[in-house]
Amino acid sequence: MDANSVSTCEVGLYVASGSPFLQRNRFENNIYNAVVSENAHPTFGSEYAYDQPGLNVLRYSGYADLLAIGGDPFLGLFEDEQHIKGGFNSLYFSTGTPRCIVEAQQDATVTAHYNWWGVPDPPGAWFCGNVDYSKPLWYDPNGMGNGGFSSFTVTLGAEEQELRSAYIQKTNRNYAAAVNAYKGFILNRPNSTLIHRALRELRQAFRDFIVWANDTTIHSQLVNYLAPLASAVGNAPLKRTAQLVLAEELQHRGALSAAIASYRQVTQRQPNTFNERTALFSLYDIYAYDAADRRAAGDVLASLRSKYPNDRRTRLAELRYQFMSDENGNRINKANGLIQPMVSAAPAEYLLHQSYPNPFNPTTTIRFAIPQNEHLTLKVYDLLGREVASLVDEMRTAGTYDETFDASKLASGVYIYKLTSGSFSASKKFVLLK
Repeated sequence: MDANSVSTCEVGLYVASGSPFLQRNRFENNIYNAVVSENAHPTFGSEYAYDQPGLNVLRYSGYADLLAIGGDPFLGLFEDEQHIKGGFNSLYFSTGTPRCIVEAQQDATVTAHYNWWGVPDPPGAWFCGNVDYSKPLWYDPNGMGNGGFSSFTVTLGAEEQELRSAYIQKTNRNYAAAVNAYKGFILNRPNSTLIHRALRELRQAFRDFIVWANDTTIHSQLVNYLAPLASAVGNAPLKRTAQLVLAEELQHRGALSAAIASYRQVTQRQPNTFNERTALFSLYDIYAYDAADRRAAGDVLASLRSKYPNDRRTRLAELRYQFMSDENGNRINKANGLIQPMVSAAPAEYLLHQSYPNPFNPTTTIRFAIPQNEHLTLKVYDLLGREVASLVDEMRTAGTYDETFDASKLASGVYIYKLTSGSFSASKKFVLLK
């Protein structure tokens, strides 16, 4: 997601169970949060390359600029002067009563070196939960000024140090070492309060390993590791978390029947917990989007209304369900032959978003926006520039659209999707993993 601007919404960006790369975006003056990350791994600047800072702005939110619920958002890692990954983001609030700039809940961990917090030495009270905000910038990289960083450290316990070492191995692409380190932590500390974080970071290490090595057999290694943990005797924190993480991985792989069964198991065995809530929302997404099963989606929505009536995502699910019940929106306008927008009213500018999910198997959704009525094309190419699919080649009205790409007939690999509309042209990459 690159160079977008979102303001005056309830939430600027909501990320669920994904790992988008965010650069040069602005989330300002939003009612609740600039960004909400739930069980996700958004990276505000690359955690691998040393020349891709984040340069995102998250400010003037009603509550925390970044709210992390589970998962491990990445905002920057400072190893030494020559090894700075990500960072250079600006997160701060307007004048008034101080509150959390970054809030980490439900075993979330946020690594946030080399960012600007509004002052050179931000107080610890501005960071709630497991947030490593050491090595802050002295200046606003998205404004005026220049300088270095203010050097101080956040004291980590032995378990946190162990996970940090595994995390650094992952950011350095030493994936085998990172996986073994996480497995060692899980084996030796099954009752740790950080077990939720360890399993999620292990899953992310596996997923990064798959993309880097272009080896889809690694998927089965992860599932084969999680399955025995999820079915172990007893109901320890490790088992409960493994059940949810296994379901998420099955959904990510496109094994929807198995994912549904696993999420159902979570809702039955872990009632009135954070894991149950996460499982219900994931079930709704599968039925509403992947399976297009209106009746099943309605049943899950009824549970969400009963159990979590005040959750903002329940309200979002209700809106999606209304759209679903309208026979997918009656997309054809017979009066003028134009395809009507699937999402919202006319945007102010052209936009091409990163597809979701990414990596994917075998389908993913591409969202784009055009500010005026015109002919457009949306096509997919391989890395040699050969066209492999034409998703759109027609007149469209101004608006925002979601197009589904089915790559079931293609081989695993990296592909490029390109939007061309009038004088506008943009392209992004996505990864097919079978």
